[in-house]
Amino acid sequence: MPSEREDQRGAVAIRTGNWRLFPLAIVSGIFVVAGCFMIAKGPFRITIVGLLNVVVSGFCLLRFSYLLFARKSALVIGESGIFDNGSAIAAGFIPWAEIEGIYVPPFSSEAFMRIFVRDIENILARLSSWKVRIMRLNSSLTGSYINVPVGVLRITREELIALMRAKNPDVFIIPDDETP
Repeated sequence: MPSEREDQRGAVAIRTGNWRLFPLAIVSGIFVVAGCFMIAKGPFRITIVGLLNVVVSGFCLLRFSYLLFARKSALVIGESGIFDNGSAIAAGFIPWAEIEGIYVPPFSSEAFMRIFVRDIENILARLSSWKVRIMRLNSSLTGSYINVPVGVLRITREELIALMRAKNPDVFIIPDDETP
């Protein structure tokens, strides 16, 4: 499997595919520049839109830039569980015993692997309050509190599924025809 590294406990760390993030960073940068022009040249209403544009696109630009140069793994899969570090609202470590099922969608730049757990409150208790609020909002949209961006990982969908099954043969991977 590409771009994986084994540590002492046999866990496999998967980094993001930096080249996949580069276009997103460029587009975010373009929106920041456009927002700056709106602030400088526009009437009051356009200035407000420009300000919102700079704030939102600027956050995206910072996040994509960080991920481009980060040396941390986005996802670590081991014998004891999964460590999610792939987004700003990452759930952290999730033991296999807490996982009911995992839906791995066909990979695209917007694809998110959904992890369904037995007791979400146990996981939420370990997170900061702002992460919990955002995860609750996400769950109303996706049906899952834990959503891992997989479209930017340096691994294929098939390799990811095989890796999870190798580390935990009992893990329930939700089939495509049973999309949650």
